[in-house]
Amino acid sequence: MTTIKVNSLPVLEVIKDLATAFDTNYTSNICEYEVRIPSKLGIGNIKAYELDNGLGILHYNCAFHDDMEIKFIVNEVHPLKFIYVTTGNLQHRFENEDKIHSIEEYQSAILANCNNYGHILNFKANTLVAQISVEINRAAFNLSSAYKSEDVDTTLYNLFTDKEATEIFYRQGDYSLNIADIFNTLKSNDDNFSEDRLVQNIFMQSIAYRILFFQLKQYLDESKNTKSQNVLRRKEFEQVKKAVIYINENLESYSGIEELTRHTGLNPIKLQKGFKYLYHFTVNQYVQERRLEMARNLLLKSDKSINEIVTIIGLKSSSYFSRIFKDKYGVQPSLFNKNI
Repeated sequence: MTTIKVNSLPVLEVIKDLATAFDTNYTSNICEYEVRIPSKLGIGNIKAYELDNGLGILHYNCAFHDDMEIKFIVNEVHPLKFIYVTTGNLQHRFENEDKIHSIEEYQSAILANCNNYGHILNFKANTLVAQISVEINRAAFNLSSAYKSEDVDTTLYNLFTDKEATEIFYRQGDYSLNIADIFNTLKSNDDNFSEDRLVQNIFMQSIAYRILFFQLKQYLDESKNTKSQNVLRRKEFEQVKKAVIYINENLESYSGIEELTRHTGLNPIKLQKGFKYLYHFTVNQYVQERRLEMARNLLLKSDKSINEIVTIIGLKSSSYFSRIFKDKYGVQPSLFNKNI
């Protein structure tokens, strides 16, 4: 295993230390700083964005030939970190603990160490890891008007106002689709980097605040019991796709969204959000679209009667079927073949 040390803060100084450790140079462009991984060590890059109000972003997109350990150790209060793994797997541990946290693809972690203890990241050999870390210097981060409100969650209040790092904190889970969308926005911006320092700085500030907004919203959502949680996590995508397969295979007997809840384990609000996100339909709209498509194919390719088709697609009323079919295709189903 190769071990390197980063003994500086904030994120710009981290990039400088990494460049020194990798025996290479770093580059700067507006508010973006980048160190490329030398070919003798691996591939990819690590970028940093130094922003206002004590905010910074570290963006890793790299793979190393050998196991790589990066120790962030400096005798100062370390930032509050919001880590997101978009590709691969990352291992983290606190400098003062032996326990290893494995953060998988599509997972996030909120973490803060106590006193001046640092963080240690481990990258497995020949494994591409894409990871984004929003870093907050709590001594410089100013939300004093919000802190004065009695409506602030106690844990969040303590986490953001712990400027001396008296408490250790770790929380891990799957990140939401909203946050995944932000990462896609960040990725698409790589090819359209603004040449104006002000514009680019504001853009990256917005990225950091949007990530924090949706992460904290998710945190509050997770404080509820499981059945009342409404934020759709990235991994729950697969459950929504499972619901779609179920609908397509059971149109004749499908009875409603409660059936999907039992089959997938997702509550109705999450199912609706997932269908809207993936297919731009509510669940009922999606079911109706599939039923009408099946009916159209049966009218074109079979000799089945209207009543038979109504039964096959899971409807009970021929008159209702005729009405929604005409709304979509502009002709009564009894005349559809002739019109074609």
